[in-house]
Amino acid sequence: MLIAGIDPGLDGAIVAYDADAGTLLAPWDMPTYSKLVARRERRRLDLVEIDKVIETLVLIGVDVVWIEDVAGRGNQVGGGQLSYGVGVLHAFCVARRLRYEVISPGAWKARLRAPAGKEGATQRAEALFPKQRALFRGPKGGKMDGRAEAAMIAFYGAMRK
Repeated sequence: MLIAGIDPGLDGAIVAYDADAGTLLAPWDMPTYSKLVARRERRRLDLVEIDKVIETLVLIGVDVVWIEDVAGRGNQVGGGQLSYGVGVLHAFCVARRLRYEVISPGAWKARLRAPAGKEGATQRAEALFPKQRALFRGPKGGKMDGRAEAAMIAFYGAMRK
């Protein structure tokens, strides 16, 4: 069974997971681009590239996509963009007739004993996927927590199948 996990933020990722083999197939860092907004460079989701990734999930035979159910809170900077991104991901899955489920961060993190911090989440993903640890670190060793969280969301989804 192929399952995808999505951490929907600008620094998030989309990861495909082969539950039968226990292997991560592909990580995609969340596609973004820079745009000038009120004289400042702002990152935005690249909807065309995200749609291509969702299409690829369909083509490789992903059975279900698990999307972290997050939304902006109160006066959180960028909260509207985060909510918008989650809605876009839902819409792309519906348009491609790709089954999706949502899961709150607290639920999957508690089940997988994943720490809240970025470094802790990366370390937990490395422990769950020891043969694929390199996926969660950049070329200089920096954490790629979006990939780590997306991988754990997919792993959570496999546990729920």
